[in-house]
Amino acid sequence: MILQLLYRYLRKFLIAKSIIFSIIRTHFFCRDNPVLDANYLRSLETPRILVTIHGLIGDSVMSLPLLESISSVLPDAKLFIICNPTNQAFFESSPNVMDNYVISGSPLSLRESRQVAVLRSWIRKCKFDAAFIALGNDLASLPEIQRIPLTVGVKEDSQSSMLTKSYSIGTPRTWRSAERLGALRSVGFSVSTTTPHITPNSSHLDSLFTKISAIGLDTNNVVVVHPFGSTVAQHWPVENVKQFVLLCLGNTNLHIAILGGPSHTSLTIMDRKVPNLDDRLFDLRGILELGETVELIRQSKILVSTDSGPMHIGIALDTLTIGLFRSVRPEHAWQGDALIPHFGKSQRCEGRCTWDRCYWSPCEQMASISATSVFDQLNSLLGSSRGEFEN
Repeated sequence: MILQLLYRYLRKFLIAKSIIFSIIRTHFFCRDNPVLDANYLRSLETPRILVTIHGLIGDSVMSLPLLESISSVLPDAKLFIICNPTNQAFFESSPNVMDNYVISGSPLSLRESRQVAVLRSWIRKCKFDAAFIALGNDLASLPEIQRIPLTVGVKEDSQSSMLTKSYSIGTPRTWRSAERLGALRSVGFSVSTTTPHITPNSSHLDSLFTKISAIGLDTNNVVVVHPFGSTVAQHWPVENVKQFVLLCLGNTNLHIAILGGPSHTSLTIMDRKVPNLDDRLFDLRGILELGETVELIRQSKILVSTDSGPMHIGIALDTLTIGLFRSVRPEHAWQGDALIPHFGKSQRCEGRCTWDRCYWSPCEQMASISATSVFDQLNSLLGSSRGEFEN
């Protein structure tokens, strides 16, 4: 109890300290400096730029165009990324990225104080010319970031007054890749809206083949299924997944690969043996790293996924993707030609469920997406034009 109280008061102290520092900086040091803009960065021979992408997989994918655009408008820039263990693989092959600093905790978390102290030392040594905060808004509270000449972050965040420039992303519900490009536009760069792209990584591909070669998975004839998400409301119910898998195994000669994290391994997808069919079902939950998952989706014929990280990966790779959506959360359903949205609806959800909260468990909207309807969609994409996949 005493430790909890101490933690609470120290956290409040750190937040208050950041606010006071912000007020002093805003009113006495005139942080909004018009000289620190696109021309300032162009004038540098080799600008050293920090980009923070410290967030979930899907959000990280939608932030990738910011990296590409920085490299486009500043081809001689050296980029440094603050990321987390979850999304680190996205940046290992990115052009112009000199270093990835991986941190798992928050700058305001006392539990990660030693890790944050090392991060602060790294920022001081790197001597950055500019910092663009895409994901990880709380990083703006670090004094070392505030001392960087040009700092750009999200206008809607409470830390925005500490920044040199800010850009608007609207609301967490609706933002997409285009909003993150506002970071460059806010300092005077003219950049076109682009879709996310994930650079191929040969080491990740080799690692994937090493893992799957022993089990007989054919990446040229596979449908990847990801029925989970970061919240339970995103999950496609296990019973629906079982029925879909049986339809695929019984009516096509496709291989089926089930994706999911370690926390999803306790859910039973198939509770009985299916003679002559089980050899084409591959449960890869908790087995693949992110980079290997990316390469598997890149190799696959089609991806079936909830509105989650793998769906955004599929869109970025231009892999045909059947996206499973709650009707109250349709904002990401029209992000590219490769995405075919499939909506779940439930009258009982109307007026009760919101975009970030489901009243029912399991989610009735996700449960309303039948295995048959998704299989029919699969056939419409693959069956008619690629009859070799059918028995």
